[in-house]
Amino acid sequence: MNYLKFLFTLIFTISSFNVFADESKDLKQNDNDVKVENTESAEETDSEEDEKVTVESYIEENELDSKPGFLNLLVNKENDDHFLILDTKDLNKEFIYFTYFLDAPQASGQFGGALSDGSILEFRKFKNDIALYKKNTKFIFDDSNNISQSILRNIQEAFLGRFKIEVDDEEASKVLIKVNSIFLSEMLTSISPNIPPEYMEYVDLNVGKLDKSKTFINKIKNYKKNTTVDVVYGFFNPKPRGGSVDAVADKRFTFAKVRHLFVEMPDDKFEPRVADQRVGYFSEKVTNLSSYDYVNAVDLINKWRLIKKDPNAEISEPIEPIVYWVENSTPEEIKPFVVEGIEAWNPAFEKAGFKNAVVAKIQPDDAEWDAGDIQYNVVRWSSSPEPQFSGYGPSIANPKTGELIAADIVQEFNAIKYGYRLRKIWGYDEENDPLRQWIVSLTMHEVGHTLGLRHNFKASWLYDTHEIHDKSVTGKAHISSVMDYDPINIAPEGVQQGNFFPHGPGFYDIWAIQFGYTPNLSSEARKELLAKSSLPQYKYGTDGDAMGSPGYGIDPRAKRYDMSSDPVTYTEQRIEIIHNKISELPEIFGSEGSTYTELRAAYNGFIESKGDFLRVYQD
Repeated sequence: MNYLKFLFTLIFTISSFNVFADESKDLKQNDNDVKVENTESAEETDSEEDEKVTVESYIEENELDSKPGFLNLLVNKENDDHFLILDTKDLNKEFIYFTYFLDAPQASGQFGGALSDGSILEFRKFKNDIALYKKNTKFIFDDSNNISQSILRNIQEAFLGRFKIEVDDEEASKVLIKVNSIFLSEMLTSISPNIPPEYMEYVDLNVGKLDKSKTFINKIKNYKKNTTVDVVYGFFNPKPRGGSVDAVADKRFTFAKVRHLFVEMPDDKFEPRVADQRVGYFSEKVTNLSSYDYVNAVDLINKWRLIKKDPNAEISEPIEPIVYWVENSTPEEIKPFVVEGIEAWNPAFEKAGFKNAVVAKIQPDDAEWDAGDIQYNVVRWSSSPEPQFSGYGPSIANPKTGELIAADIVQEFNAIKYGYRLRKIWGYDEENDPLRQWIVSLTMHEVGHTLGLRHNFKASWLYDTHEIHDKSVTGKAHISSVMDYDPINIAPEGVQQGNFFPHGPGFYDIWAIQFGYTPNLSSEARKELLAKSSLPQYKYGTDGDAMGSPGYGIDPRAKRYDMSSDPVTYTEQRIEIIHNKISELPEIFGSEGSTYTELRAAYNGFIESKGDFLRVYQD
């Protein structure tokens, strides 16, 4: 055995020696040839340097159409190739990314107006290419602790893609890369609805797989602080399940129009504020893995950067107010109600030390800007075949700090039609108009979300069944927060009608804005403010607490579509009101100009409302 081992070793050694000996011999014999080849290579290099391609010459030669702005994108209109110019100073530089759905079949689980969570991206040099990374911002380390030097962290960032450098212009300190693959795939985010198999039977439309042949970049717009790239993603499912879906022409062939939104990273002068579970704010979670504290994670609330013009004044206008533009898609007669709903938040900000903190403006028809520019927060309207909501208030926040950067509120045209139906059923006058109060309340709710506020489903427990109809007690808000889901408030027979809907900030709303926006909130002032959370008017319970069905949730006060501190009595009164009003519907909608469709919609609305209230009994 040892002999065989020795033999194989000897054979390998001899063979190796011969091979390298032959190579060495050949190299010596061809030494002159090698020198000649090196000379030719040097000449070629000099020639290449003389004719080196620059970014400018490449653009001219390929007739690329430049779209300058935040991201310097270019397009070849003949073959639809898209390119990106990166300054070397832009490498290893963070920017923020969001996905915004412009159009999608709602039956698939997606819808126009939906906004993804934000992430932070970064281009870096990777060998001879450019790479795109998604950073993990959920964890931090304190450099003063030696544990921060550990390489054993078990935290990953995402390596999204690698791109060949088409032009490396060293003199101009720029590189040019082709970026089709970034947008024509699901590299940046998952476009297909992520529906678990066990829930697929509840989905009316399964779009199937991405069809790359029908996926294309539709529009690019560049602005000072952001870039938008609109992409149409085609999908194909040869055998879709279920019946027809009116909103799509053919269930086998569907699409989603998606806006990829790239945003400049704000400066580091924003002062984050740590959240507290007693006040409902959206937040960004950050965990300090070098902290000795048992609880080493903090949530930073989503809030706008408001700075007083006069820092010494008790109440001052901000240097830059939060401005919302009422889009020109808003029906003319509704615009004053939307403006009122936006600016109704100002009394709350006055308690936080700001005057005219929130400003509403009307977009003119000849405006040269559009909602894609994040410098404009917009309240817009949509008219969908089967709307899933009356309003939707998404916002864009810096994932690292919670600073709010932009907002884009979408409200459904169906909500306006609902308001007109309420007028017809319950009547109205200038002082008490259900349409006006409903639009103001809806707008306040969605604006509240874009100010950082979450739902508060305990807000309806503030007043009893008598006080809730008394305006001298309630003022404009008969619940403690417009961030609740509240039904129209109808007084029983013989009781004077109070507010139909809350149309001003409640006690909780004012308190929450104080917590989030009071400048330089000291630890003592913070503690004093939060101590009020035990009072009835500051109670808070959000989506995770809400009792939406029997056995779900632990606190019956946190409930959608209930009303008053005695919801059972209120429900009994409400069901009686519904029964009486249903009997009047044929007369109400029997006048000339009314239709059976209107009557049926009103009837169905009452039945649905009755179901909402009966769930109070179930829970």
